[in-house]
Parts: sequence; C-alpha cells; structure tokens
Amino acid sequence: MKIKIFNLIRTQLHSDTSVWSFPTFAQAREKMFEEVVSEFKIDKDRLATKDEHFVFNEYEVWKGNDYITISDGNKVEYEIKETSMNTYQMQIEAIIGKVMEICPACEKYRELIDNELLCYTEKDLPFYEEDIKHFVSYELEERLSKCAAAKIVSGYDEEFQCKYFQVVADYLEGNRGLSVMLAVMNGEEDAIEDVKKEINKQENKKVFQTDYVWLWKSTWMSGKHFIHRDETRIFKNHDSAYMEMRQKQEEVIKMFSQHYNSVNPFSVNPFEDGNLFQVCDEDNYDVWEGRIIKMYIED
Repeated sequence: MKIKIFNLIRTQLHSDTSVWSFPTFAQAREKMFEEVVSEFKIDKDRLATKDEHFVFNEYEVWKGNDYITISDGNKVEYEIKETSMNTYQMQIEAIIGKVMEICPACEKYRELIDNELLCYTEKDLPFYEEDIKHFVSYELEERLSKCAAAKIVSGYDEEFQCKYFQVVADYLEGNRGLSVMLAVMNGEEDAIEDVKKEINKQENKKVFQTDYVWLWKSTWMSGKHFIHRDETRIFKNHDSAYMEMRQKQEEVIKMFSQHYNSVNPFSVNPFEDGNLFQVCDEDNYDVWEGRIIKMYIED
C-alpha cells in the first residue's frame, strides 16, 4: 500500500542535503520553521505571517507556503515536497532510523540492515514507535546475533557448528552491541577475532584457534618464458606480508618487461585485489600469482 508523505528538504552549496519525512504537510511546515529558527534565529512569528521577501538580522529571506530561502551570500533552501511511499519501505526506513538512534556506529552498515529487514514480510514489521523500539531491541538483535554466529562458526565441521552456534549467538546477544554483530557479518577480521577470544574466555578453553600467521605464497606458472616454481614465507602480521608482496610484484613486472614490450602499457597486466596479486602478459602466455593467506596455528 502507498501513502502520501511530505518531505522537508534542506539544501546548501557544498553541504550534504538533509531530508525529513512527515505524514502531514502541517508537521513538515512546523519542522521547517523549527530548523530555520534554530539555525538562523529568525523570529518564528514573523516566519508564520509573511509570505514574501524580507530582511532579518542581515539575512535575506524569501518565504512561501512550502519553502523558505535564507541568504547572506551563502544560500540555504528549505522546501516541502509531496510524494508517496510504500508502507513497507516506510517501515524499513523507520526501523533503520531507530537502529541509528540507538547505535550511531551502525551507520556504515545500513545496506546490511536493509538486506536483513527485506527478509521480513510487511505484516511482520512494526509500524508504531514503541513497537519499532521493541522490535529492534529483541527481534532484530536476535536475528543479527544468529547471522553473526553463523559467520563465526562457518568453515568448521557440522558437529562443531551444532555445539557452538547457539553459544556464540547467546554471547553476542547478551554481551555485544548491534555494531559488533554487523561488523562480524561484514567479515571484519578484528571483530571476528575479538568475539572468538571472548568465547574462549567464557568457555574457559580454546574453542576457537586464535593464534595465526600470514602465509605469503609466490607462484610462477609454466609458460613461454618462465617455468613453474613456488616460494612460501610466513609473516607475523599482514602489513609485513603485504609490503613484501607489493615489492615482489614490482620485481615480477621488471622480469616480464625483459620479454614483453614494456613501452606498451597493455603488454604486461599487473593486478591486485585484496590479498591476491597477479602479473601476466596480454595473451596469458606467462602468469605469476601472489597470495596472502591467514593460517591458524594448531596445537
């Protein structure tokens, strides 16, 4: 179902656009007055009675029923625009807004939250303020804790997952905030490692291996000018492994340039994507690959 809404839009050159949404024009207009009074100290009664151009405290003000423009050389515009919105979309936006209010650190995970909320049907999502607050604090928190727990136990055998999935979910729901759960779901290593260490402390045993090194592997494929060979090294931290790999890639590019036209930028193709590095000629006669892999140390 679609319903009519009124968006109050604030725009200013070289500044982010702000938008507020309201179910009635009167509410949007009241908010417009509040923002102008707060930002520019223009008398609210004067705003309410004048639909014309006037000057106040060295500000030039243009005002109509659905807009206010203020300028002292740098123009700020407020405008109310009527539109329609699907109620399902409104519910999702309201819930995301409540999450940001409760935990501002979740801002960068908006898309993740949106994707999780799309798993619910419209009738399963709350519409009113108190219901939304309860939904975020209980239903959504439980869902995110389980999604994060699934991420942490993934890669282990079925018996391990059955034993520790709920342990991790309960720990997250009872001890950590939404931003940590979302960071885990987003695959952020620091958050994942931190949760694993805390589970180990809680269980008073090494449930998860948390000691690791970075495996650095350089591989030449057999080709037109080079033969297959591997080189492997171990580093204590990722930064050292990464810097060494970048240096190795530069060396490889120089070796390729001895056999392929180095003047032509397309004759040798270097590639880097996260922890994967490659160099090859345009026809893939010769290929070098470098990888940085996290390796847990077993007892």
